[in-house]
Amino acid sequence: MATASRLDAPPSFASLRAGGAALFLDFDGTLVEIADAPDRIVVREGLSMQLRALSRQLEGRLAVVTGRAREDITSHLDLSGIAVAGSHGADIFDATGERLGEEAKGLPTATLDYLREAADRHGLMLETKPHGAALHYRQNPDAEPQALASAQEAAEEAGMAVKFGKCIVELVWPGIHKGRALATFMDAPPFQGAMPIFVGDDVTDEDGFSVASDMGGAGILIGAPRSSSARYRLDGVEELYAWLER
Repeated sequence: MATASRLDAPPSFASLRAGGAALFLDFDGTLVEIADAPDRIVVREGLSMQLRALSRQLEGRLAVVTGRAREDITSHLDLSGIAVAGSHGADIFDATGERLGEEAKGLPTATLDYLREAADRHGLMLETKPHGAALHYRQNPDAEPQALASAQEAAEEAGMAVKFGKCIVELVWPGIHKGRALATFMDAPPFQGAMPIFVGDDVTDEDGFSVASDMGGAGILIGAPRSSSARYRLDGVEELYAWLER
C-alpha cells in the first residue's frame, strides 16, 4: 500500500485511452460531491451524456462501480448503454443490461428489522438495498460508536460482512466488493485484455484499486492524501473532470 506522499498525478487520460485502458468510476465522492444524505447529491449537468461519450472513446470499456443499489444510481443517471455494478458488486450488468455472474442473496427480514430499530434508537439514517443495507451517521456523528456496534452485531447474526466508509457502515455478503466487480467485468468483452483504471475516493474503493493493480492497471484516489493501494491521486471531483479532458 502506497503512503500518501508517494501518490503522484496520473498520466493524461488521453495517453491511457490510447494505451487501451478500461475505466471504472465510483460515484459518490468521485463523480459527485458527497452530500449530507444520499438523496441530496447534486449531479453535474450533462453527466449522463459525458459518460456515454467517454464510453464511446473507450470503445465500451467504461463502467460505473458504486455502493449504491443499481436502482438508486439509475434514478440519478441515465446509464443506458453503460456497464454498471451496484451495491459494491452485488449487482453487475454489462452495457446491454445483461447480468454478469450470480445475483447475491437478499437481506434477511430479521436483519432489516434490527437495523430499523437501531436507526430509530440512535438517530441514524438507514439505507436499504436489495442485497444489503447501510447505516449513515453524517448527520449525527456522535452516534458513530452505536452505528458501528449495531452493524457489527447485525452482520454477525446474519453471516454478513461489514464495510466502513465516510460516515457510513454497510452490511454486505462475504466476497462482495468493488474489486470483485472489476474482475467480473474484466472477464467479459469489451473489457478483456484492457488495462484497468479504477477511480474512487473511499476505503470501500481500496479493493478496486488492489485488483486493478493486480491486473496490470492502477487506482486513482480522489481527495486528500492518505495511505492507499492506489498509484495516483487527484485532489477532488472537479480535478477528475479536468483530467478526463486531458
